Amino acid sequence: MANRRLCPPGAVLFYFAVSFLAALQANGGNPKRLLTDFMDNLAHSSWNSEGRDAAKAQLVEYFIAHGYGQQHYTAADIRSLFKEMDAIGQLYPDKGTTKMIKRYTQWRDKHYHYSFKKWYRQLRRSHPKKEEL
Repeated sequence: MANRRLCPPGAVLFYFAVSFLAALQANGGNPKRLLTDFMDNLAHSSWNSEGRDAAKAQLVEYFIAHGYGQQHYTAADIRSLFKEMDAIGQLYPDKGTTKMIKRYTQWRDKHYHYSFKKWYRQLRRSHPKKEEL
């Protein structure tokens, strides 16, 4: 119960190994930045993406090496999914007006919805039986 008061609604509470925090702090890093970078790079986000291609590629391989998603998709499918996400991120209008960025964001969100449905419905996807629902 005590932890619920520490974590505001919608937030996620993480517990870090002391050795991880010590190594991070010894190298001048902070956990919030590390997690943000990790998520942005793995998601192939459009903001702050310059010079991060190697990190993105390594994180895709990390994702695959840990077996994430492989109960439904092949490693090649997963790489293809991340390439699609990267292509969407590359379309971000860096020097666009506020109106253009807003339009891009609306389009991107619709495309992500479409992309999710497309990947979810692939034949390799194993759907739960009605009894399991």
